[in-house]
Amino acid sequence: MGQYVDTNTKSFTAGAALARGTMVKLSSDKLAAAGVVDRPIGVMLDATFADLDVGTVQLLSKAGTMQCIAADAIVSGAVVYTAASGKVSDTAATGATELGIALEGVDNADSLVEVMPT
Repeated sequence: MGQYVDTNTKSFTAGAALARGTMVKLSSDKLAAAGVVDRPIGVMLDATFADLDVGTVQLLSKAGTMQCIAADAIVSGAVVYTAASGKVSDTAATGATELGIALEGVDNADSLVEVMPT
């Protein structure tokens, strides 16, 4: 039986603890942190604390901006790309996917940065 959602979010079972703002992918029907070369499905809206917790994902197909975890300092207006461990970076590593534009700057890794998907 097929499913679909007509909303900006969808709940999934996590395969591990995932922080709010982590870019995620599906791996064996569970959420996992997206890596540099992965195509993420969205960003975690809330944290999961263990395997089999259910978490809400803000889908990349939605309208509006998203908050992502920065892998490093990011300047406002920079193009951001997928990075390791479900984070985003303004430096494109080999095989990285362009995600959007940073609408604010952050000075430190692990800060939440507002991104407008492109």
